[in-house]
Amino acid sequence: AAMPPCAERHVKAPSQQEEALLAAARALLLASGGSLSSRVELRQLEGNRGLGVVACQALVRGEELISVPSVPQAVLSSAWPSPWEEENSHLHRFVSESAWDCSARLTVRLTHVLLSLARQSPESSMPPLGCYIANLPDIDFLPLLWPDYAHDGLEGSVLKSRFKADSAQMKSSALELMAQWPTRLDPPPSKEEFVKTFVRANGIVSSRGCNTGARAETILCPVVDLVNHASVECSNAKLVFDSDKTTVVAKADIQPGSEVLICYDSEADFMDIWERYGFFDSTATIHTAEILVDGDLVEPGKYWIPEAHVNVPLECPLLACLRAAAVQKDTEAAAAPYPAVAANGVTSPDAAQRIALQHMAELISKHLAGYPQSQQVS
Repeated sequence: AAMPPCAERHVKAPSQQEEALLAAARALLLASGGSLSSRVELRQLEGNRGLGVVACQALVRGEELISVPSVPQAVLSSAWPSPWEEENSHLHRFVSESAWDCSARLTVRLTHVLLSLARQSPESSMPPLGCYIANLPDIDFLPLLWPDYAHDGLEGSVLKSRFKADSAQMKSSALELMAQWPTRLDPPPSKEEFVKTFVRANGIVSSRGCNTGARAETILCPVVDLVNHASVECSNAKLVFDSDKTTVVAKADIQPGSEVLICYDSEADFMDIWERYGFFDSTATIHTAEILVDGDLVEPGKYWIPEAHVNVPLECPLLACLRAAAVQKDTEAAAAPYPAVAANGVTSPDAAQRIALQHMAELISKHLAGYPQSQQVS
């Protein structure tokens, strides 16, 4: 089938500001033996949406559009040393022997690369992978990286406390890492530079990194990371991770002028995409919200619930917990030694569901009351 209309985008030629990134991308593919199909183009998208991959000719399902070899000169990986570190270096052993997950390992490697690039001049002497990384755009649009005053705009939401806690933890981790840093840089980075670089590396890995599945690694794959996102239903291409390369393959016929789109995470909902990548996905089909629960009926904490305007079942972990609590309460009442505490027949599934829904509505109302008055809605 042809690409769904919801995924089509208007496009224009790349701006001068982004030419350096595109030039580095082309040089990297040429130097590493990668490929970009002649039937697609890298372009700047309208609406301040950055770069994207666009079909300039009709594409057919199964067609390979981008191919990047799995070599250190083309891809930054959590699994192997970058060109800025030798295989037997202290940093390589430090990362390899750590208990970190793949994303954290890639973040540490990328921190070292960014610090090294900042001390390497002029840019023309950098290898293509270095030029590409050096020209990646700012990532201050990611909610986690907002300044504190911007997080204050989320007052009443569970996101505010989470973002602030995660931001503080990230800066604390940067200082801990700096204290153990196994490589020497000339000149040595200040605390401010190291933290800023570590935070930027985190943002790049979060918004551009790919988990390879069976290969058990996280990679930063230039050119591939320029392909934008759409939900599973609206995406028209997919990533394929082979042992020797990463490719973008069309999973549907794509018309000329249409953007090539992949799904970053088929299980992520509308808010997950925003938190991790910093944009609102207009093609999302999964919508949820989080609420704080501090009542006695269920264990206090954060619970997700379906958004009311979306035509999906109300079933969710919170409702299941409330339903189980209603049944348990009735069972305990039935076993009571005094007639005054007799059971109310809640063990009937319909009755338990009604009571659970009533309690969930009360908890939602209580959570909404925590928002500033100007943000509350009926």
